Amino acid sequence: MASAVGLLFTWLLCLPNGVVSEAITPAVAAPGSSAIAAVSAAHAYSTKHRQSLLRAGQKRRAGADVYYVAEALDKLKVATYHQQEAALKRYELEGERLQAAMAEVETPVERQLLEMTVQKTEESKMEETSAFKSMYTMYYTMKEAFGGASTAPSCEYLSCGEHALCEVAGKTKMASCKCRPCFTGDGFDCKPSTCSPAKRFSAMPMYLGLKPDGTPPGMYDVAVAAFQQVRLVVAFRDQKQGGRGFLMLGTTGKEEIKWGQLQPFSGDVVAVEPQVVALPTGRIVIHFRDRHEDGAGFLVGGRVDEADPFKAIMLTPTAYARGQNEPSQLVTLASSRVVCLYAHPAAGKEPAFGGALFLQVSKGGTLSILGKYHFANHEVSYVTALALRPNSFVVAFRDPPTVDEHSTAPSRELSVVWMAMEDNELFLDPHPITIEPEKKGMGPRSLALVSENLFSYSYQSLSERKSRMAIVRVDPDSHRMEVVGGPRDIGDGDTAFLHSISLPYLSLAPHTFTYFQHPRESSVAKSCRISPKGLILQCEKVAWSDTQAGSAGAARLGDGRLVFVFSNKRKDPFYQMLGPPG
Repeated sequence: MASAVGLLFTWLLCLPNGVVSEAITPAVAAPGSSAIAAVSAAHAYSTKHRQSLLRAGQKRRAGADVYYVAEALDKLKVATYHQQEAALKRYELEGERLQAAMAEVETPVERQLLEMTVQKTEESKMEETSAFKSMYTMYYTMKEAFGGASTAPSCEYLSCGEHALCEVAGKTKMASCKCRPCFTGDGFDCKPSTCSPAKRFSAMPMYLGLKPDGTPPGMYDVAVAAFQQVRLVVAFRDQKQGGRGFLMLGTTGKEEIKWGQLQPFSGDVVAVEPQVVALPTGRIVIHFRDRHEDGAGFLVGGRVDEADPFKAIMLTPTAYARGQNEPSQLVTLASSRVVCLYAHPAAGKEPAFGGALFLQVSKGGTLSILGKYHFANHEVSYVTALALRPNSFVVAFRDPPTVDEHSTAPSRELSVVWMAMEDNELFLDPHPITIEPEKKGMGPRSLALVSENLFSYSYQSLSERKSRMAIVRVDPDSHRMEVVGGPRDIGDGDTAFLHSISLPYLSLAPHTFTYFQHPRESSVAKSCRISPKGLILQCEKVAWSDTQAGSAGAARLGDGRLVFVFSNKRKDPFYQMLGPPG
């Protein structure tokens, strides 16, 4: 073992041939010296000698031998092979000697001593075998890292770099290192690269086994939330059952999703444009309104049944606001807190405002109101929100022009404001920002997390019939926001919906994923790489479905895959998974 580890360090440091024998001697000369002692001796001597060589190099510069490392590694392999053969022969002879001695012992004490010797010898053999394996691993790893063709017989002889994996492929059946999806390099130095979910699995119907007669629900207004890494909850309006709201729970496998049965959550009330969030504890919160225009806003809590992971126990819906014309947004925060953000119209003497309902989700899914707040003291529309951290979030909305406002006044239609939770209170930063103040006619919008302090603001410019995106940075100390990237066009033409997803790579390879539906076209998305400073560097088109979706929702799983739940023109429900490329 000592000689093996001594060779490991001397060859690792690439000492000249004349120094090798001199460095090995102190590491192996002492009989009975431990492997650790040998390692320390070889390393200390090598370090000292290398420092002397560096000092000498300051006085004169010698020619470089570019083949020296490769030749030294080959010599290491040959030396390791010979030492391994000698060690195996030595242990074989030692085993035969001990077996002969065991046959001649006469007393129990002698037998016990010999058995202990056999055990120690076997331990020493395993330790030395492990050292030889480490040296072979170093040889194959360094050979491939220096650009040589891989000759490693299996992955146990390779130490790949961070964000890399080993695989055995090709005609040679040799092991080699390659970077994981979303990274580029040689398998030893892997750096983040432009990445978007590109491996598309087949679209699968969701209605098989959901109803006794086998007929699918008429799915519309789909909302999806992921929780506990691989679990999903889908909420939607069933047009075949009077527009009532239903949910389904699912658990994802490698390529398929196992779904539970349809379960109502709105009772006999119509559920228009439901929104759903699921907490890591399995508690569920759903928002919906009972009419498209001038409807009542409802909130309902519930939980996943502990005895059946595909069953949800939902409580009775409760109305909290009147005159609702648009979907509200739900944001999850720490300590089982949820914020419901909505647009409250003017009613009688009460002016219009943007409201924030601060909720506590208790065990069992019971909802209790901690407070009611305003994020805007004027009329708002197209409200959406995004959690930045467990205790902070941003709210995007349209602030329409007032009746007496001059036509040349700056537009506030792409506004965004920062909010935070502290103890049992919500706080509002008084400095909202506006994107593209020179343009008007803005429609639906969506927010997504890009990295720790960056988020994307995607929106539909109705006047230009274009989908655009800007990158906003939030100062972690002052909470002030500024546009650092874009706006940039990401789509042309009208779109039935526009949604964005926070992707899993965050600060490793920041990028965005915005999906939309143009009339009479298949469903597509635009994925853009974002620099650490927030600049939009490169965008590529991603097709996530071969059909036109009437309604769609998506969520990101813990392993980075995206799950889309959508309906076709007949409102038949399907799901589609998208994974990293490769």
